[in-house]
Amino acid sequence: MKRGRYGEFLRDDSKDIPRTSLFQINNRQARQEEQRIDEHQEQPNQAEENVAFEEVNGPLSETESENSGSESASSNSDNIEDRTLSGDETSDSSEEEELANEEFVPEEREHDDGAEHEPRQPIYEGCNITVQESRLLIMGFALRFGLSDLAIENLCRIVDCHLPFNVHRSFHHFKKQIPAPPIVETRYYCCNEKCQIPVQFEDDINIEECECQQVNNIHDLKKTGSYFLYLPLKDQLVSMLSDETVRRELRWEDDSESDVISGQLYKSLLRRGVVRKERDLTIQFNTDGVEAFKSSSVQMWPIQVCVNELPFKFRKENIILCGLWYDYCKPNMNTFLAPFIEELNSLRQVGFKVNPNDPHFIKVHTLLSSVDSMARAPLQNIQYVRGESSCSFCLHPGEDVAVGEGSARCFLGDIYPLRTNAQHLRDVNRVQADPTLKHVNGVKGPSALLLLDGFDIANSFVPDYLHCVLLGVVKTMVDKCWLATSNHVNVLERD
Repeated sequence: MKRGRYGEFLRDDSKDIPRTSLFQINNRQARQEEQRIDEHQEQPNQAEENVAFEEVNGPLSETESENSGSESASSNSDNIEDRTLSGDETSDSSEEEELANEEFVPEEREHDDGAEHEPRQPIYEGCNITVQESRLLIMGFALRFGLSDLAIENLCRIVDCHLPFNVHRSFHHFKKQIPAPPIVETRYYCCNEKCQIPVQFEDDINIEECECQQVNNIHDLKKTGSYFLYLPLKDQLVSMLSDETVRRELRWEDDSESDVISGQLYKSLLRRGVVRKERDLTIQFNTDGVEAFKSSSVQMWPIQVCVNELPFKFRKENIILCGLWYDYCKPNMNTFLAPFIEELNSLRQVGFKVNPNDPHFIKVHTLLSSVDSMARAPLQNIQYVRGESSCSFCLHPGEDVAVGEGSARCFLGDIYPLRTNAQHLRDVNRVQADPTLKHVNGVKGPSALLLLDGFDIANSFVPDYLHCVLLGVVKTMVDKCWLATSNHVNVLERD
């Protein structure tokens, strides 16, 4: 249907008012009525701070505009209607989008773990967001568009002009309410890809020679990206446990037999007093590689930590980032894990306090590492998944089996002895004593995890359920048996 002239019903009384325009008029009148009611009930805000603004731009109140229109009181209603309907003659769709955006109400967060949570406190009655959410929106906007400090301060003042009282006040006050970012340490390593051992620079000395006789300049290492970032775990644990909501969720017992704290190892540590109930914490860590971009071979490897005593919902919401490797090559795990293991040993032996006045130190114990097969091999420093004796849990040598155009390492037949921490140490010593040996029982050399107190190099890793089951047997059965297409032979229908 062809659209007629815009605002034709204003010139011809016989024309009906369009539904969209009628909805806009009613909606605008309702908002104006609510605003007049609020102005009578609440005291005006920002009287002092808006003085400078009014001197330049005029008063913020509506009284002046109302007085200026008193001379034409007889046609006031017609003028108001004309202004509201012809204010934006370029597009009706933009007005409809604006109305749709005004009706948006964010959903309340749902909690399905049965725990009690503090209700969201809106900025004022009827508001859809909290003070913290408002700060987050402002900070996100500032980061997205690269605003300066002065621009952020003026943005805070503009937002306060729309509120019944001051919330953000100034940039100084706004910045104080934003949690301080964790300390980030830059750790350099040798630029020789065959070495990659840590390189530490003394104060005011920018050149250091590595054990491999490679001379490293700190400026060159920055340019080539021969460094990784480390975020101390202790500071992040203190920040997390400073939240009373998180501390209330900590538990040291679980009878559901579905989590780390309900396992035999954890219960044994509690009985022996290694882990002190209601005081100590246990953690698990993970690392894995991911391509940063589809068009580039740059890899990103994080070190992530979670606290076992937190329920699963809180655990996944409080994952801690302790390290980040970003390079074209895979990390040397002994180099990458060195500062992490050093801090974990300190947290286990000494501990930390959330508040200086706390009577006891909280000690942290590392129970397990949840990684996939590709990351577990370099962590243990054993053969990769396709190599001989590459099983992380037993001494089975395995055999190559043809799969398509390639092959895969399968562990069939007899059951072999399980790996142990003592056996792993013996194999490491044999490899180091004889340089001609590439590996002994799959062990290629020492691992930094052997220096981690309380961590078992053989038993502290978990099976790779994703690749072994879901992308292994299950995928084969689904593709070859249950969902085989007509162009492929179904293995269940073979003679």
